[in-house]
Amino acid sequence: RPLLTDVDHRSGMDQLFTPGIHYVPYETLTYDELDENMKWCMENEDEALEIAEAGYDEVCRNHTVEVRAKQIMEVFNNG
Repeated sequence: RPLLTDVDHRSGMDQLFTPGIHYVPYETLTYDELDENMKWCMENEDEALEIAEAGYDEVCRNHTVEVRAKQIMEVFNNG
C-alpha cells in the first residue's frame, strides 16, 4: 500500500519525494481529500501498488544510513 500523507511544504518532503510518484498526498486541512485518496487507492490497486513500490525503491536507493553518512561527510569535507 502506498504512503498517504499530508502536504506540509515546510517539512521538505516534496524536495525528497515526488507526490503522486512516491506517495499519495492530501491537503492537511481537508480530510475530504484524504478520504477521496483512500478510496482511490482501494479502487486503483495496481496504480497504488506502483506508487508504493516507487516510494520503497526511492527510500532504499537514496535514503539509507549509508547514503546519509556519505552526504554528511561530503558537507564536512567540502565546507
